[in-house]
Amino acid sequence: MLFLTQTEDYCLKKLTRVCWSLAKVFMKLILQRYIAASFVGPFMISCIFFVCFLLSFSLFNLTNLVVNKGLSLSFTLVLLGHTAVTFLPMAFPISSLFASLYSIGKFSRDSEYIAMRSFGLSKDKLYLPYAVISLFIAMMILVLNMKLIPLSQVSFNNLVRSLESSQFLADIKEGRFFTAIPNVTIFSEKVSKKGTELGNIFIHIDEPLKKSERAIFSEHGNTLKMRDFESSSESLRLILEKGNISHIENGGEKLQKILFQKYDFPVTQGSFRPHFQVKPSMMDSGQLWGIMTMESAEALKLGFDKNYIEKIKFEFWNRINTPFLCMIFTFLGVSIGVQDNRGKKKNVGSMSLFFLVVYYSIFFALVTLSRSTILPAFMAVFIPTIMTFFYSLNHYKKLNWFGN
Repeated sequence: MLFLTQTEDYCLKKLTRVCWSLAKVFMKLILQRYIAASFVGPFMISCIFFVCFLLSFSLFNLTNLVVNKGLSLSFTLVLLGHTAVTFLPMAFPISSLFASLYSIGKFSRDSEYIAMRSFGLSKDKLYLPYAVISLFIAMMILVLNMKLIPLSQVSFNNLVRSLESSQFLADIKEGRFFTAIPNVTIFSEKVSKKGTELGNIFIHIDEPLKKSERAIFSEHGNTLKMRDFESSSESLRLILEKGNISHIENGGEKLQKILFQKYDFPVTQGSFRPHFQVKPSMMDSGQLWGIMTMESAEALKLGFDKNYIEKIKFEFWNRINTPFLCMIFTFLGVSIGVQDNRGKKKNVGSMSLFFLVVYYSIFFALVTLSRSTILPAFMAVFIPTIMTFFYSLNHYKKLNWFGN
């Protein structure tokens, strides 16, 4: 009987220890989920705030388009959406920093940090939820940087150019002289279909460098907008029918007259370049890498000069750096955000703002050196990030039970 009682007592103690161990595991999991949830909310709010703040700088241009071009609400919202997406690479790292500062600071002020440490959670286990969430954010911004953000910039550019072209056609009024194109005057007695069809047309072209003038008369004309997606170029042409061209050279010394049944007149020639160099931010990462790995002679042949190549390199490495920056800024926020309730309070808000000023000052200074080819682009991008990591690591090491 005594033997059975001892066995039952042993089993009961063993079961109690197992249950207690499981309870601690589940409690730690619940706490880590609680920590992660406390970070996600402030991150999303911070991200929305910073995107809206950055959008405010673009509102003037958008307001100008709305007032002068008569944009619809839906079209304006589409433009705002494309613009907002391009601000995410800047908003994500800063939001990571302030969200982690707020989250861990709240735990410290409410003494929850002390309670969790007393329960047995080490600083590494407390940081683990932040690390997992920041890794997810980093992967998300990496995917956005590779394809979606460049595509959004291209779409925004195409929408604005299409809008400008449409407005360009709408500015041609019946019975009025159109002088928006330098050295070109267009007059039409009849205008229909929002400037796409013209009748009884007179066009005067002044070419001062060649000391010549051209006068074109035509019975009918159709405007045609042409876009070349491969070369990222756009042109506006006027297809004239049944008319003549009078060409005067050297102040009237030479006169030439040509009759035509159909004539293709490039309306935008002289006012817009037929081709423009695509911004690096509008290329996906594969295109950037392809240009970076080109031979110098081949790049020059395609019109990519040294300065443009440096911009390409900076854009590529900056896209790689942004995900790391999200994780390191989160690490920094956790490292400096813990408050000691018994000692002197730290003004972590001022510290973080001062740090951001220092970080971006160093960053842009190194970028300037990179643009001058004094420093490689990848070093200019990664040096401030590496410095931030070691600065954060130094503060993280000070997070111990007796100190912070």
